[in-house]
Amino acid sequence: MKKPIVNGVDVSAYQGSINWTAAKAGGVDFAILRAGLGKFATQIDKYFDTNYKGAKAAGVHVGAYWYSYAMSAEQAVQEAKACIEVLKGKQFDMPIYYDVEEQSQFNTGKKNVSAIIRAFCGTMEKAGYWVGLYTNSAAMQSYIEDDIKTRYAIWIAHWGVK
Repeated sequence: MKKPIVNGVDVSAYQGSINWTAAKAGGVDFAILRAGLGKFATQIDKYFDTNYKGAKAAGVHVGAYWYSYAMSAEQAVQEAKACIEVLKGKQFDMPIYYDVEEQSQFNTGKKNVSAIIRAFCGTMEKAGYWVGLYTNSAAMQSYIEDDIKTRYAIWIAHWGVK
């Protein structure tokens, strides 16, 4: 039996205004929207609300991601609280991903990076969200402890690959 193919996009303010009706007609089944970044709710992606409303109205399944700069578990909890504030009142069909890709974070070591991820994801789960981790394959192999790889939804970046 063939598995169905679903097509998705990840978008942020960098993509500007999106015609979600055209995107859906063009085959986009789901979208992972950047909700924001950092530890303050004021760091919401300026297109997040517009993208959320447009994707939902077009029948596109929606998830989100939060870009991390956290250097400690305590900062990751602050980021999760900011993310929760931004997501308040919205419904998601896909996970909320924690985007961990800063080299400065990886330089703090595998144990700390893993603690950062657990702190964010645990806080999000306590708030009722389905969560996951977004990172690249090299970081996944070198800086993330094994329990995280099987505990959360995983989205691996493959930049430049179609």
